[in-house]
Amino acid sequence: MGSTSKSSRKDRKFKLSREARQRIDNEFSEAEEGYSNYEKPQVPKRKHRLLKKLVIRLTVLGLAVIAVNLAVLFFTGSIWFNEPRKRDFPVRGPVITQKQGKVDWKRFASQNLQMVYIRATKGTVFVDERLSENKRDSKNCGVPCGFLHIMELKIDGREQAEHFIKTVGKQSGRLIPAVEVGLSGFYHVFSPDYDKLKNELFKFCERIREEYGCYPVIKIGAKMYDKLDYKSEFSHCPLWIESEYSKPDEGIDYTFWGYSSRVKYRYYDEAGFLEMAVYSSDEADLEKNMMV
Repeated sequence: MGSTSKSSRKDRKFKLSREARQRIDNEFSEAEEGYSNYEKPQVPKRKHRLLKKLVIRLTVLGLAVIAVNLAVLFFTGSIWFNEPRKRDFPVRGPVITQKQGKVDWKRFASQNLQMVYIRATKGTVFVDERLSENKRDSKNCGVPCGFLHIMELKIDGREQAEHFIKTVGKQSGRLIPAVEVGLSGFYHVFSPDYDKLKNELFKFCERIREEYGCYPVIKIGAKMYDKLDYKSEFSHCPLWIESEYSKPDEGIDYTFWGYSSRVKYRYYDEAGFLEMAVYSSDEADLEKNMMV
């Protein structure tokens, strides 16, 4: 009896232990399942996203600041797409018009300039309002200067040449004349008759040769170069090619290269930009383009 009671107590103790273990196992399983289904705190992910957004915003802000600075430098003429090296193009200079106001020529010419072109006329009527004083004061400024005519596309070329000749007069000691042929206003939308333009430009050039004994420099952009078929039609004239965003194409044999329209110098009333060009050779060679 005593033995049976002791055995029963052991069995009950053993049974309770198994039940306890089972309960513990069940609770542990539930805990595991609950843990596996438990979503981890989102704070680290949120911090990561905030940091990523901050980096992106700072990057965008930095790029915006750089873009603004570049734009400011570009519009103030501090940087440009082209900047021909001085050792490759030792001769350079601007185009001067009435927009610059009064020019202090002695001081202006001392700013590491080796040549200057002065706008004189346009079409058969227009005369630059500063031409008279620019012509007078630039005569002994120490830098070779020449005069520029702006071609009106619809007007007779010989008549335009007569207007230029009558206005500027004798050219002894000056750079050979230049004529600019470009599209403006109406012609940006509707193309001109290029065959007629060729004919008028040819008449202008021939009249200049008759008067001064030399053909004028023709100042044109790459598009006009192609439209005029310059290489076959006007190769006897020196070329002033305008190319502000890149070097002129290798196949273009130019005398002058207009590389920028946003250069600033001092000693003229209106603190605006100047159109700049370089000569294809050195100062000694530039003398070949001086009229006697």
